[in-house]
Amino acid sequence: MKKLLDPMLATLAAHGGTPQGIKDALTSSAGSQYVKCAFQVNPFAYGSRHSKTNGFKDEDQYNDAMVKACQDNGVHVVALTDHFRFDDSENLRAKLEESGIKVFPGFEANSAEGVHILCLFPPGTSGTDMNENVGACDIRNRDDPSPIARKGFEEILEVVNERGGITISAHVTQSSGLLKVFSGQTRMNAWKSPLHLAAAIPGPLGDVPTEYRTKCDDWRSWRWQVHNR
Repeated sequence: MKKLLDPMLATLAAHGGTPQGIKDALTSSAGSQYVKCAFQVNPFAYGSRHSKTNGFKDEDQYNDAMVKACQDNGVHVVALTDHFRFDDSENLRAKLEESGIKVFPGFEANSAEGVHILCLFPPGTSGTDMNENVGACDIRNRDDPSPIARKGFEEILEVVNERGGITISAHVTQSSGLLKVFSGQTRMNAWKSPLHLAAAIPGPLGDVPTEYRTKCDDWRSWRWQVHNR
């Protein structure tokens, strides 16, 4: 992303007497940048498989609309997370990448306990590798609209990490979310697993149900401390 200079610095960078090293420094990247992301995007086939009408007559129309929605809302990064599938996401991946949007190929896992997990892999990961990543979770029935794994929550976190991906627990305060499914020590162990990198909530923190708000605040503080030791 090109660095936008203060007008006075831009004048300095353009001045003939300014050393080239300073010019390079002034126009180089400012470092880390925050970008808007959408980490739980499903392909057209997901809606068809689950009998959910989306108002689009075919996949091409849906994919074009998805690109436009990202552009209109300033989304620069997308993760594709169909339920234990990736092949149906390939056309959407191509369309998004053509528009300049960075795509993390992935899938939404359903652990043996019934917890949903977003599993994301590096951009450019091949479809063949993605199918192998799905298979490594040990699916019970691939033909099911929302398959379930034989592996448990923490086992899936380990599998994804070993294969070069990262995991995010999905909609944690709702049905099939980590905080809903687990309780007691089991929930604590899963919540504070070093491989549990992020937790998705359905909306702003202020909308989190009261019984989960302290847990989310504590986890956010704990995770910040872990990554800043």
